[in-house]
Amino acid sequence: MKLLIALITLASLMATQLAYADIVQLKNGRTITGRVVVQDEKVIEIDIGGGSVSLNMEEVDHVEEPGENVILAPVDNVETLSSSGSAAKTADVIDVIKEKWANYFGKDKEDIEKGRQHFLKATNFMKIGDADNAIIQFNKAISCGYKEGVTYSLLGVAYEAKGANSKARKYYRIALKELKKQLEYFEANNEKYMVNKTKMFIETAKNDLIRINAK
Repeated sequence: MKLLIALITLASLMATQLAYADIVQLKNGRTITGRVVVQDEKVIEIDIGGGSVSLNMEEVDHVEEPGENVILAPVDNVETLSSSGSAAKTADVIDVIKEKWANYFGKDKEDIEKGRQHFLKATNFMKIGDADNAIIQFNKAISCGYKEGVTYSLLGVAYEAKGANSKARKYYRIALKELKKQLEYFEANNEKYMVNKTKMFIETAKNDLIRINAK
């Protein structure tokens, strides 16, 4: 039971690194989904997954939280948006971000969205200790083409929580392979934010393998 709790906690922490819940509603009718990291009377700063975007509060109608978790991939030169202060341009970039994930996985955006939804359902099952249903949802995410390295890492966590160590070892190895591929992609595109985050996940995957191999 202690192992199950520890692994579920790990899964929740890893999912939190990728999931953002705030919905910023703009006065022009558009929305930005991300994680609000700074907000005062004049400025709001939003982490959209590839960097932070700063807007004047006069452009914002309201902020909704918690909203639906969304996983975003980085875009090139997101930092330039922070200085532009253009809410419309920022909202347009969100769609570009999702398209980049689709391009990376070689899938349609619709398939990636379906996979993302299964991933989010899986992490919710992990948080309540339901490894069986989490495994079902992680596999559905993968079948949709949502083969992000962390998906495999958390699938391994779910199997390890069930005591299926050979399967856990298999998916930890796949996770490490996929994360290294993603790191090369992010480095080639000079996406520093995701480079640092992916390096962190790679270290987690390495530690997962060390732990499971010691059993």
